[in-house]
Amino acid sequence: MKRPTDSTCQPRGRVVRPRDAEARVEVDPALWQDERGDGALLRCTLRVNGLPMHLEAVAVREGRAGVIVAEVPEDEERLVALDGMYSARWGTTSIVPPGRRRAREYVLFAGPFED
Repeated sequence: MKRPTDSTCQPRGRVVRPRDAEARVEVDPALWQDERGDGALLRCTLRVNGLPMHLEAVAVREGRAGVIVAEVPEDEERLVALDGMYSARWGTTSIVPPGRRRAREYVLFAGPFED
């Protein structure tokens, strides 16, 4: 195993315990691909420790009783699948879709794939 260097996620001269460690990923808006042209489903590719992953963003809105639902009904199945995998409450992030001027709220999730 290699020792941490300045290019790793660990700050130099400080011991970082796993519960304190955090990797930050900022996706340049130009890297998002609009999968259908409606701005409701975005995708970009990440590499995490060499593993290619699709980072997907599903546009959402607040539905009845404050429940988050997909803006486009055909994307609801993605959120239902996520709901079945994770018991945590979803967080959202604002993204300006390619070719648009205003930000929308999205739920993000990542999945590995082969090159």
